[in-house]
Amino acid sequence: GVLDGPSLRHAQKRRARAYVAANLRDPALSIEAIADAAGCSKRYLHKLFECESETLNGLIWALRLERARGDMSDPEQMPRTITDIAFSWGFSSSSHFSRQFRGRFGLSPRRFRAMASHPAA
Repeated sequence: GVLDGPSLRHAQKRRARAYVAANLRDPALSIEAIADAAGCSKRYLHKLFECESETLNGLIWALRLERARGDMSDPEQMPRTITDIAFSWGFSSSSHFSRQFRGRFGLSPRRFRAMASHPAA
């Protein structure tokens, strides 16, 4: 059947989220590419997400921070540097990553990793 307005918006939002999830590691992930994947304009894409608690850009950085934090607490990832992990999730500056991480989780990536690798007994 033909999608009505709300169903179409929902489908476009779902496509946008799926594209973001699939391309989270790409530092070149852009609103433009997401809009193309969702089949709409950048302006309309922002409109689709205007009722969310975070902007689409904010959502992308929040997801990247979550994934990086997950890698940093994974014992198998311990040989990797924090910078390597941050860059693998689309960050291109370790100071930007550090600031964002501290803002989101309340402690530095280094402190978090130290705590994750030596949990209190």
